[in-house]
Amino acid sequence: MAFGCLAAATVAAQPAPVEPGPAAATPVAPVPAPAAAAVTRLGIVALPSEVPTVSREQVVAALQRNVGADVEPNAVRTSLRSWIDGAATQRSRTQVAALQQELAQSWRAYLSVSLDTAATGLNTVIRGALPLTVTHDGRALFVDALLRVGIVNVQRTDASAVAKQAAQDGIALALRLEPNRTLSLSEFSPDVVDLVEAIRKAPVEQVELRVRSATAVQLNLDGVEFGALAANSSRTWPVSRGLHLLLVTDGVRRPQPRLIEVGLNGAAIDLVPEPDAVAETLRRDATRYTTGRDADDLLQALAMIGPTDAAVLVVATWKRGAPALVAQRCMFAASSDVAVVCGSPVEVGWDGTVAKLDAAAHELVQLLGPLPSLPAHPTSAPIAILTEPSARPPTSSTPTRCQWCRNPWVWTGVGAAVLAGAATVYLVTRDGTQPTPVVTINPNDF
Repeated sequence: MAFGCLAAATVAAQPAPVEPGPAAATPVAPVPAPAAAAVTRLGIVALPSEVPTVSREQVVAALQRNVGADVEPNAVRTSLRSWIDGAATQRSRTQVAALQQELAQSWRAYLSVSLDTAATGLNTVIRGALPLTVTHDGRALFVDALLRVGIVNVQRTDASAVAKQAAQDGIALALRLEPNRTLSLSEFSPDVVDLVEAIRKAPVEQVELRVRSATAVQLNLDGVEFGALAANSSRTWPVSRGLHLLLVTDGVRRPQPRLIEVGLNGAAIDLVPEPDAVAETLRRDATRYTTGRDADDLLQALAMIGPTDAAVLVVATWKRGAPALVAQRCMFAASSDVAVVCGSPVEVGWDGTVAKLDAAAHELVQLLGPLPSLPAHPTSAPIAILTEPSARPPTSSTPTRCQWCRNPWVWTGVGAAVLAGAATVYLVTRDGTQPTPVVTINPNDF
């Protein structure tokens, strides 16, 4: 990557850095303590309805009315929008906190005159923070690391002219990204403060940057809206020589940051969008999750993004030939190793009508019970398959009169007793012990 040029060559003997002022304070702000746990926000993940008499939206509305909690009715759509907009996620917050610790440790190495260790650690922070620059905290961390590694390298008397110029270019980029950034004499020596101010005021050399893109994109350069490109087009802009942070947004993927180096003769870059597995996973909401792995990938993505603390997967489907609501409740763990802990799937049969949907949803919520609790060391739990495609009626989702007429169960062994009065067929059970009525046969329907 381009930022590799910021690191000076390793040397056997290293000059001491300029000492900070006598009133030196802690050079790096401490990592803030985690916020207190908020009230659990539940997200609903509704799969496409396979019962033609009810829609997915009607299932969501019925479940939402019966949950009685802080509910996000379309967790997948909300998470996808948040992801594409570049909002901070549970994982990005955890990554920023870890990199802040690395930065603090690296700066302590600098103050202890371990310049190689400091430069190596700070460049590690820059690499880790680059993809996080789409968020406010990630960009602030990137700027801080870029500024500090430049300070480390520009003071090295053994560094080459190229290495010193790269260090100054890094400082200049940090100042463009955060123009109001000032260096305090309580943290930095007067020589360092003067150096940074000189770089801030130095005249810039204008060169040309040519950008080509196969897809329509919006560009942000060094924190400022830069321009747009139509699909299969190119444009040329005047920019300053040196390092730049280019943020590419196409409305389909999460914004993609790139660190580019523009030389004295300018630069030309081709924008090739990188795959976004998270966005692709969330877009599968329009299709059927037929495997446990698909559903697990979806929940892992929701947990990583973090707009909700838990989710209920629900679908109106067919179980053993009759309509049923099937649901599973899962809890998310906010950690870098995202964990999903789920309860067992539950199901409630009903007659497949909108009129009885609320009652079925109410019973479903009662069966779901409380949110699963997280173990001390949570791990990813396999997600059960919620539907049984083989159990769907072979030709029609809703049995017709002729189908009932041809059903041998109706005419064999039961005969006129079934047709003489309403008979309830119990098809769905909970834990194999509590039968739930799912279809009521009324002789008047024949």
